[in-house]
Order: sequence, then C-alpha cells, then structure tokens
Amino acid sequence: MIGVTFDIDDRQVLAALDRLVKRGHDPKPALDDIGNLLESRVHQRFDTKTDPGGVPWEHWKPATVKRHTDKEGGSIGTLLIMSGAMEQSLSHEVRSRSVAVGFGVEYAAYHEVGTKHMERRGLLTADPEAGTLGDGDQRGVMEILRRFYSSAIE
Repeated sequence: MIGVTFDIDDRQVLAALDRLVKRGHDPKPALDDIGNLLESRVHQRFDTKTDPGGVPWEHWKPATVKRHTDKEGGSIGTLLIMSGAMEQSLSHEVRSRSVAVGFGVEYAAYHEVGTKHMERRGLLTADPEAGTLGDGDQRGVMEILRRFYSSAIE
C-alpha cells in the first residue's frame, strides 16, 4: 500500500486488542473486520463530504472551480472525486497484530492533512497529527473488539 497511512494511537483500542492477543486468540479476523469497517466509513465520507468528526469539507476555492469546469460551464467531477482513482485505491491490509487502512495514491496525503493552499478534507483520522479516530469510528472498532473479546472468553 502506497500513499497515506497513519498510525492510530488510541489507547482504548490498543488495550482491547492487547487483551484479545493475551487470551491466545488470533487477532486477524477482528483486524480484518476493523479494516472493512473503516473502509466502509471512508466510502461514506466520499458521499457525505464530511470528515471523521462529521465536519463538512471546505468547498472548492474559486480557482479550483474554474480549473474543473468544462467548456460548456459544467463541472468536471465533484469535491474529492475527479476520476474516482483515490476512492478506488482505498484498501486495508491485515498484519500480525495490526491493520493498515490507506490509499494507493500519494496525493491522498494532501487531502488528509491539507496544505498551505488547500484545506484539510480528512478521510481516515479525526486528527492526523495525534493519529486519532473519529468518535464513530472508535465506537465501531471497540464494538468489533468487544464482540471478538467476549467470544474469546466464552
């Protein structure tokens, strides 16, 4: 996976995953479910045009609108969706004790963190510097871990 990935530093999530591993259970099925959940939520963000905290993305600046307007005055693409390549490159990879969720295009990083000329349009993290999930994503991940953890101790 090339492009952008962020390490999630969520102590609650990491502690729950650690408990699952300490019980001697393979975390890979839970990690795969987490990867699928986060992919699904990112796809929803392309539709809702909101970040992981539910904050709407900034609209295009006038220069960007002009650049993405065809000769007849119609728009070519929408916010964050020109060719669909970035969204189509979204994937996850399960590792021994982690799951990587990211994009296969390098320019995804500019959208995730923003630039001096472009507002951030987050897809993966609520805060890319802290590496935190949005509240809804964290709840979903914790629910998956609870389900796997409770089945691991039954």
